[in-house]
Amino acid sequence: GGFGMQAEPFCRYLLEQAGVAITPGIDFSSAHAHDHVRFAYTIEMEKLQQAVENMRAALINLR
Repeated sequence: GGFGMQAEPFCRYLLEQAGVAITPGIDFSSAHAHDHVRFAYTIEMEKLQQAVENMRAALINLR
């Protein structure tokens, strides 16, 4: 993937470092599934904005 890890460890990283749960692509398809993730936006905008900020901070540390 673009951050140097496959989808499953990437999902785990975001959960642990940003408190954001996403799903690895393997749960939905086998074609290139290890390089894709899925996001579900099911919260109010204020919490979504905080989640995006948390992910941004975690991803900066990952690069």
